[in-house]
Amino acid sequence: MTVDIPVVFIISLLLIIIFGFWENYIKHHTLLPPIIDLGVFSRYEGKVTAILLLVLTAGMSVNVCQPLATCVVKLTCQGWVYLTTIWYQDLKHESPIKDVLHILTAPIVGIGACILVPILAPRVRAPILLVIGGFCTAAGNWLFAVEPVGMTYWICEFLSNIFQPFGADL
Repeated sequence: MTVDIPVVFIISLLLIIIFGFWENYIKHHTLLPPIIDLGVFSRYEGKVTAILLLVLTAGMSVNVCQPLATCVVKLTCQGWVYLTTIWYQDLKHESPIKDVLHILTAPIVGIGACILVPILAPRVRAPILLVIGGFCTAAGNWLFAVEPVGMTYWICEFLSNIFQPFGADL
């Protein structure tokens, strides 16, 4: 790891803390409305904060953006697809065509998830959907993380391609 990563991380944390103090100052000492009312984090006994953290962590594992040099075409990147592609091509030394065939399951299941989730959303309580979505995201990542070297595609990778779209959509 290079030294610039921890430095940028610490600067980011400091800027978030400074932003919080600034928003509090704006709210109590000026007539201007704050960009975000920090009281949102204490609503419903902190449940809003828990939901926001769940969405943040689930989203980070799926939508981590590629380095800027490779992200010229799209502003929002599908990090899971990108990292999975790198994993297939660099670690498993597969061809790009075989890589595409392996990842093809995820967008096909994703179409089904995009249809199913709006049907479920009004019928199932939000906490249940969030837990299922968090589990699907975690399961999709775990399956890639625990797969032994040399294992067949159908055991872990295929299941990961099925779980991951539901985690992102839920």
